[in-house]
Amino acid sequence: TFVKLHIDRQAGLDVRNGLTKNINRSMIGQFTRYYIQSKQDFMNKVKPFYVVFKNENGIDAGGLRRELASELIKDINEEKIGLFIKTPNGRNHEGKYQECKIPSPDPAISSSWRFYEAIGALISIGIRTRIQQPDLLFPPLFWNFLITGNLTIEDIYDIDKSYKNLVTNIFLDAKKMSDDEFERQYSSISFLNSRGNQIKVGSLSSLFSSRKIKKDNCQRIIAECNEARLSELRIPLESIRTGFWENMNFQQPLFVTPNLIELLACGDRIISSEKLKSSLSFDWNVPMQQRRFIKEVIDRMTNDQRRKLIQFSTGISTLSENKINVDYLDYPVDQRLPSSSTCFFRLHLPPFSSAEKMYNALDIAINETGTFENS
Repeated sequence: TFVKLHIDRQAGLDVRNGLTKNINRSMIGQFTRYYIQSKQDFMNKVKPFYVVFKNENGIDAGGLRRELASELIKDINEEKIGLFIKTPNGRNHEGKYQECKIPSPDPAISSSWRFYEAIGALISIGIRTRIQQPDLLFPPLFWNFLITGNLTIEDIYDIDKSYKNLVTNIFLDAKKMSDDEFERQYSSISFLNSRGNQIKVGSLSSLFSSRKIKKDNCQRIIAECNEARLSELRIPLESIRTGFWENMNFQQPLFVTPNLIELLACGDRIISSEKLKSSLSFDWNVPMQQRRFIKEVIDRMTNDQRRKLIQFSTGISTLSENKINVDYLDYPVDQRLPSSSTCFFRLHLPPFSSAEKMYNALDIAINETGTFENS
């Protein structure tokens, strides 16, 4: 059995674009509601769910399912949704993993574990059904936690260079400064969490309000801050890990590594023009000139454009074992935009008088058409 998902895409886009803050109306919120109600039904190995987009045409023969999966990844990457944020390094424009996201629920979201379990299941479903998502941009600590369940302060340091530098400097200065020098240096210091807010845990709320950091208490304060930083990340990661392995529905194999899971979940993030061109399969009636034009267009495209073209044609933004089938629409020259049938990995190509005209039309199509079966 599988679940039939009725998804209101427009309501979801309103949340993603910041027009409303009701996360339950986001697409990830709608998906989560179905998932929590019937987890067992999402374990189907061939068709884990069937998608109907409200007020949109299309019968889900696979394309709508892939399209929804891509929409859910966009929700994960959008901070307005409230589930993931940039790494502190990304916010501060320094260090490693600036492009990555980490789970950090908006304090206004209640029972955030539901959404994270559903996201873990979504990653599992993507691996099982080969709906790979290159835009799952998580730091190594994320994939490592999925496998090991372990998180260390070094993982925090990797994504927050400022916090690492602060802790390192405090320990070094505590050894070489006098008490007065140390207190003057750090009298107004603040320890920040992943969201950039001041940390307050356990005794720290009274500690910071009534006492200054000193040489004789700095180790204890830093230990509490470290635990707070680990805990805020560990809690959502545990829910994601639970959802992931629960949906996999088998015991974790010993040979599975974080790098393998990331590769299976994300696929290739770099799509060369040669690889994309070799994935095309032309119907017999596509004129040789039009075939040559589209290959010239692909050579001209950036990696981001190539991924958008794949997304436009198949519903996912990386190549799979399926060819992209290109057919020919006998319309007046330069009068129509290309369209697609994502369920069948099919790109519908009208005629163009030049590679330049085809490039411009494809660029509009892949950037401006956001719903199924655009034509």
